[in-house]
Amino acid sequence: MDNALYGGLEMGGTKCIAVVGNDAGQLQQQLHIPTTDPEETLHQVLDFFKDYPDLKAIGIGSFGPINLDPASDSYGRLGKTPKHDWVDYDILSPLRSLPAELLLNTDVNCSAIGEQQYGSAKGLAHFVYYDSRYGNWWQLCLE
Repeated sequence: MDNALYGGLEMGGTKCIAVVGNDAGQLQQQLHIPTTDPEETLHQVLDFFKDYPDLKAIGIGSFGPINLDPASDSYGRLGKTPKHDWVDYDILSPLRSLPAELLLNTDVNCSAIGEQQYGSAKGLAHFVYYDSRYGNWWQLCLE
């Protein structure tokens, strides 16, 4: 391990949590802010991450719907969401000013991946992730 630093950003519908940690999984710093309008929210997120110019990558789990196709011209752009200020907003554009690689997925998929890497699904190739907050079934099959 080279003690590299990585960022994480949970862009939730009501709150954003930004974290910085090392490759051993130890958190260095975190920021909890409400999700308000895009400019205010992402300004605070950028200010937080700018204190860490050596971040290797930032994993972003965003509320949606969001375009996850990197080949698309609208990659990183939110779709129709109840948060009216965020409709059709490109959340990656402001974050591209950071020198770190950006990795994007949905907040729900990131939760499932976290369970597979560190939680109750650790070591499983196939599992079902159920988010009881929303009453939806999400399935993630990993090979």
